[in-house]
Amino acid sequence: MDKNVENPTGILPAGSLTLSLARTPIAMRHDETWTVDKQIGCHDLFICLSGRAVYLLDEVPYEMSEGQALFVSSGTRYRGRHGGAGLYTGLAQHFSLRLFNEVDLFSLLTVKPQITFSAWTGVRPLVEHYLRISPRETLRQNYLFMALLLEYLHEAFAGWKGGSGLPWHVTDALVRISADILDRDHVERVLAGMPYSREYFIRVFRAYTGYTPAQFQQVRRIERAKHLLQSGRSVKETADLLGYADPFYFSRLFKKRTGISPARAVRDG
Repeated sequence: MDKNVENPTGILPAGSLTLSLARTPIAMRHDETWTVDKQIGCHDLFICLSGRAVYLLDEVPYEMSEGQALFVSSGTRYRGRHGGAGLYTGLAQHFSLRLFNEVDLFSLLTVKPQITFSAWTGVRPLVEHYLRISPRETLRQNYLFMALLLEYLHEAFAGWKGGSGLPWHVTDALVRISADILDRDHVERVLAGMPYSREYFIRVFRAYTGYTPAQFQQVRRIERAKHLLQSGRSVKETADLLGYADPFYFSRLFKKRTGISPARAVRDG
């Protein structure tokens, strides 16, 4: 399979995604009087446990029944109504999902809004357990919803956006640069492996991420520095470990990127 159609669940490294839950989950339990008409500023995922519902996403209809999920992207107007006899039950969760905490993953993907879980017998208990524990246990809540979201992505992925495949190459560069944040020559090797001119790819990379590749490596290095400082390392030790020969230069760079001094990060840790 060509790289620009590889499923993100099979290629993105662990820790590359940041999940934020915009509100506590909604345990849907709707009778025949239920309707909804909304437009929200984050993504939404519905998973049906029983019953039926009909949704309109920007006037496109989707019928939901047991074992199906429906993704509503941020800013999309959606309307819903009960779809038949009996209660319509399931999960509704507002969320955002960012790649390397820099860009909305769904802005890079083409997905099928509605899917039927092929592994529903395994997914259903996860949905039910998620609804039971939420919102009391935040760590387990995030972990379980990420598992459900990855199941949806595995089924729904249809391609990387951009006819030339550039979004895949931007993502590929993000992954490669993050794999070695200490070697400054590593960025040049990554750029040399791209099927575009160096200058053109840097412009595209910046358009998607807000950084040049070298700046992105620096951001990842500063993120590592913050963790080291908060774990008890001194400013000098942290600078040495991350390849900064001058701790004063490191301190200025750290404050520029984070808004606080390394000494403050040590105290906050």
